[in-house]
Amino acid sequence: MKFYSEIESDFFLPISNERYINHTLDKSKLPKWFYEKYQDLIMFIPKIKDLFAKFLINEYYNDIYNKEYQKYLVEKYKTKYLSINSNLNEELTLLEIRNSIQYWGNVLELLFMIDSTLFEKSNFISMMQLYNSALIDIGSIEGSLKTKYLPNSWLLTSRGYLYNMQATAHEAGCYNDYYKEKMNWFLTKSEPYIPQNKISTDKINPYPELSDILIILKSGYIKADILDVLLHYINYYHFNYRIYDHKIIMISLGMIELRTDLFNFFERLELYTDSPKDSLRKVIEITNNKYLDVLVRCCGVSKIATFPYKQ
Repeated sequence: MKFYSEIESDFFLPISNERYINHTLDKSKLPKWFYEKYQDLIMFIPKIKDLFAKFLINEYYNDIYNKEYQKYLVEKYKTKYLSINSNLNEELTLLEIRNSIQYWGNVLELLFMIDSTLFEKSNFISMMQLYNSALIDIGSIEGSLKTKYLPNSWLLTSRGYLYNMQATAHEAGCYNDYYKEKMNWFLTKSEPYIPQNKISTDKINPYPELSDILIILKSGYIKADILDVLLHYINYYHFNYRIYDHKIIMISLGMIELRTDLFNFFERLELYTDSPKDSLRKVIEITNNKYLDVLVRCCGVSKIATFPYKQ
């Protein structure tokens, strides 16, 4: 069985809130351990600056496939960022280091989105995670890091993804409200349920990640607007509104998978019962409409029991 280290420690999501930055530290110096920990990142940033200075956006777009927003970002970043220090050293202030990491992280992320052949993908993802980690460490020093601790209460989805059971009902991550909404939808809908990936439509889905986690897994990031749908927290350390933090991605995957498990159950009701709504009412009666019992008994979800270590 797979080992999940997350369930054995205090698990938190790193949230950014710039209102709490202690600006008296802007001109202070970062500790020596920071430069030792992020030596690879420090050595890499000048290479990104050199590449970006030579980067010609017009080589990538013609009139047919013109992506105006990316062209706008390249022009904006060149105007603003090429004057930003890329040689990070212990003489620079905390503010200068933070800005440089944020800015050159934005540039690296944008370059890869435009041309994924510029870097080997696994190296790119690792580097973006390093950028993300560096901002979190700086945030812990300057005060912008706010840790959202999650309860040590977990489920395992049918495909083996961890889902953290949020502690309070007002959290957007709380599954109970979502469960009630979808159960009511199924019982009151007038047409048979058809899975989204089987619908033939010309409409553009603004959130395809919510029905296909492979999009997130393959890209290595999650977009900020998807997190707005799932979590509704204040803000995250991001690069061009893409978040590379593995904790946030893991929690998001679990939330999406738990939703998928419920809809897969709805699909089975449609396929294998003569009266899907009556069958669902029977399930509600047997489980007393407790969503956890429905998930475990009908959706392939497992409870995870954690026990304190005993000597």
